[in-house]
Parts: sequence; structure tokens; C-alpha cells
Amino acid sequence: MTTIAFDGKTMAADGRSTADDIIITDEAVKLHRIETNRWSQRPAIVGISGEAEAGSAVLSWLRGEGHPDASRDWCALIWDGETARTVTADCLTPEIWPGPIAIGSGKLPALAAMRAGVDALRAVEVAITMDVHSGGMVSSISL
Repeated sequence: MTTIAFDGKTMAADGRSTADDIIITDEAVKLHRIETNRWSQRPAIVGISGEAEAGSAVLSWLRGEGHPDASRDWCALIWDGETARTVTADCLTPEIWPGPIAIGSGKLPALAAMRAGVDALRAVEVAITMDVHSGGMVSSISL
């Protein structure tokens, strides 16, 4: 699974990718920049959690092309410099979120850490100490 956290300026993610109970890699890339998105013509940062196989189709769909695979389990967090949105395989209508937000299996410890005052990068570091499905390298990206 994953931990992706957004503190209002920076998005951060862990690097662990698993298949069932097996660690595939601790260097997976889960954060992406796109030039435009479905809801604005502004560049955006996208964090994707869930099944890795869904990632490419989700990114294409967010750019306005194709359609994501609804049979896969995924969630995307999109920040375009003004609005943070989440979309999921179950609900393609975006939910708008104020303030800090986190997605993935480590979302609760990451959100708690951000509410306690740490930034997104540190929040993911905290979450991977508590969530068995998150780990590996921690990366961050800002607009």
C-alpha cells in the first residue's frame, strides 16, 4: 500500500510497493507532475496509492485522456496550486480537501503527525514506522 501526505505546500510519499505480503521494491515512484489536469489548465502534483498497475491509466485520465480501470483499487491526490482533490476508483467525482490530507494505508498516522505540526515529508517518515505496508525511500515534490 502507500502513505502519501500533503501539508498545503509539499506532497510526500513512501517508496514501498508490495504484492500481497511480499515487498517488491522500496524505490517506487508515487509522485508525478502533470502539465494540466481534468479540473484546471494549471500544472499539478499527483500522488497515487493502490494497485501499481492502475497508475499509468489514472495519470492519462487525469490529463484528460482515456479512462481509469474501475476494477483496480486506487486513490489519487491532486494539488494544482489552489485546490487539493482526491478521486478514487469508486468515485471519479473529486472531493475537495482543506488543510493537510493523507491517503493510503498510512494515512491516519501521517495525518495525525501533520496535525501535530510536522511537514508532509516528516509525516510520511512517522507513518512508515507505524504502517507495515509503507516503507522504503521517502520522496517529496512541490509545485
